[in-house]
Amino acid sequence: MAFAESALKLGAPTVVDMKKRIASLAKAKAADVLRVTPDQVIVRKIDPQDDLGLSDKVWSFVVNAGWNEVVSKVIPSNKVIYVYGFKVLHEDVVDDVSFIRLYKGNDLVYEDNIQEYYDGEKYQEIMLAREVEYLPNDKLRLQIYAKSGASSVTIKLAVLGYVGEKLGERITSPLLHSNEIP
Repeated sequence: MAFAESALKLGAPTVVDMKKRIASLAKAKAADVLRVTPDQVIVRKIDPQDDLGLSDKVWSFVVNAGWNEVVSKVIPSNKVIYVYGFKVLHEDVVDDVSFIRLYKGNDLVYEDNIQEYYDGEKYQEIMLAREVEYLPNDKLRLQIYAKSGASSVTIKLAVLGYVGEKLGERITSPLLHSNEIP
């Protein structure tokens, strides 16, 4: 019997279960930090422009040889962010890019070789062993390593996670009920 099958039969949590748990954490922490009730909090996926300061709503970074800091964002006072993984959005291998690093302030909280997640056809989601919580005034930093000789290489890399914020600040009515957030 395959490991995945045996894990499911034993009642191990699925990826969807883990994502729902993290969305619930974001909702509870946002309610606590923002001093509102949980029904006044909306949880949504991270938006590259609104939440991480990218120039548009596309998960795309241009990198050169060496380490490139592609995100450096202080979390504003009106939201909390939970990061649980990454997804390379290319269908084929990106030879020039190998490592990613995630920081909370100056503390390295995750580093991995993204090439290990390419299965020969596409990239698999990269799930962190433990989600990373960013509260107001925490700094979220993301670095991407491009191999020597790389010049202006575009990598499409999504940061997977949830934002908890007060309902009405960006979204005026829930699009999904909390039990529907994947």
